[in-house]
Parts: sequence; structure tokens; C-alpha cells
Amino acid sequence: MTTKILTGTYSSGYTLAAPITLLSIASTGVVEGTGVFADPAARSYAVINDDRIVGSFGGVYLSDGGTVTNQSRGTISTTGDAGAVTVRNATGSVTNASQIHGGSPDGYGVWLRDGGSVVNDKTGVITGGGLCGIS
Repeated sequence: MTTKILTGTYSSGYTLAAPITLLSIASTGVVEGTGVFADPAARSYAVINDDRIVGSFGGVYLSDGGTVTNQSRGTISTTGDAGAVTVRNATGSVTNASQIHGGSPDGYGVWLRDGGSVVNDKTGVITGGGLCGIS
């Protein structure tokens, strides 16, 4: 497993690609722009967020399964009509201890298109813009 730790501001977003399999956004890291987007290669990624991900077309988009962990200081959201967290083409898992917010009016908080699990800790809030919090 190859880990990439982001600190500072990534105003254009961040694209996950090989050889990285684990992306960690540190407490001093911010990802904006397109959010975190996984290269559509047949690869499962893991994202751990300890600060802020605000994407214009989604916060975190994993195109081939994977896991998203939003720590107690983390926020994942989208400013557009998309989901804050999307995992598709394989099962996914999301653990949330803070805030996950989908955009309006057609956004959702978490969408696991091909199934999986969501664990929302007692401090966690998952909301959708106009659709649902979890789908």
C-alpha cells in the first residue's frame, strides 16, 4: 500500500492514481476544485479525511470501490448538484465522525451504487442537498 499525505491547499482538486492506494488529508490539508477523484483504473482506493474536502462536482468519487473515513475534524461536501461521497463499480464503505453534505438540489450525502456499508458515529451528520443523505 502506497500512502500520500496531503497538507496545504489543493485548489484544483486531487486525482488518485497508481501507485497511490491510500490518500490521507491531514489536519492542515484542504482539497477544493474537483474534490478527490479516483482514476478509473481497476483499483480500490482508501481516503482518510481529517480536514476539508469541498468539490464542485462531488467531494470524493471512487470509481472502482474503496473506503472513505471522515475523521472527527473532517468535512466532505460538494457545491454542485452531486454527491459528497460516491463509490461505484464495486462495494464501498464509509465511516463518518463529522460532517458529510451533498449539494443542492440533486445532491446526496453518500451513494454506494454497488452496495457496501455506512457507519455514522454519534458525532456524525450525513445530509443530502435535495435528495437523500444515504443511497
